[in-house]
Amino acid sequence: MKNKIIILSLMMLLVLPLVFAETEIYPINQNVDLKFTCTLNNAIPSAGTEYNITISYPNGSTFLNNVKTTSQGNGAFNYTTQFNTLGIYKIQMFCYDGVYSFSNEGIYEITQNGTKPDSAGGIIYLIVIIISFILFLACVIWCFNTPYKFLKLGLGLFSYILLTWIIFIIWQMSYNYLNVNSLTEVLRLFFIITTIGMFPAFILTFLIILKEIKDDIWEKKLLERGIMPNG
Repeated sequence: MKNKIIILSLMMLLVLPLVFAETEIYPINQNVDLKFTCTLNNAIPSAGTEYNITISYPNGSTFLNNVKTTSQGNGAFNYTTQFNTLGIYKIQMFCYDGVYSFSNEGIYEITQNGTKPDSAGGIIYLIVIIISFILFLACVIWCFNTPYKFLKLGLGLFSYILLTWIIFIIWQMSYNYLNVNSLTEVLRLFFIITTIGMFPAFILTFLIILKEIKDDIWEKKLLERGIMPNG
């Protein structure tokens, strides 16, 4: 039975026309050229050959319905489009010249930047996030427990910088590894807000330091005159 299936498959490859299409990864919201190659009856198809495609969204609804591609000559075809949803798209292809025809199916994966990230990169992201978060917690705890004013200010500012850094790393991890566009946009917004907030945070810290220095100088002058600061 197995030998019969193999022989039948070989006969189909010799008799039926062939359609070749590579499964590729494309970026979201960017113009991309889908390229196809068609061979009919073991030969380059005629000039009148048509190559149509139907593509379905990841949820199964129709994205493109029996759309005619553009012939590039010598059995090559292409279609320019833009994918607006992350995920796996199913494509059905049909090539025919009026005499011979053949259909095939394929899959396109749509990611944020048109690449498929590897697991090693994801592990690095996780390690960086964990180390940064531990450092952030240590700085926050130290900030609330230290009696030194200037150290408290420095730790508070550094904690804010670490928080911005952590949001940035999580945003990049979401952008490269998660097909959740809404989450990526929320993280990007948080990063923009915290980055903008750095400027007033630096200014506020600087003003507080100046005030503390001024108060210390004034207290010393009072003490030199024999006056208690709170008296």
